[in-house]
Amino acid sequence: MRLANVVTLPEYQGHGYGTTLVLDVIDWAKLTDADRVDLTATPAGQRIYEKAGFMMTTAPRIKLVL
Repeated sequence: MRLANVVTLPEYQGHGYGTTLVLDVIDWAKLTDADRVDLTATPAGQRIYEKAGFMMTTAPRIKLVL
């Protein structure tokens, strides 16, 4: 499962909205028997993902945007 384009407006940052969303996506991924959730994080958002258990990898990303 791919998590993409998670953005919290500045006035709502620091209230746990992004964390709640990420944890809900993780729960949903588990319910659908996904084998992983991956994403590309900005430095500003990296802390949320690390707190949720994500780990940095060196895997290159390749994608096609339609």
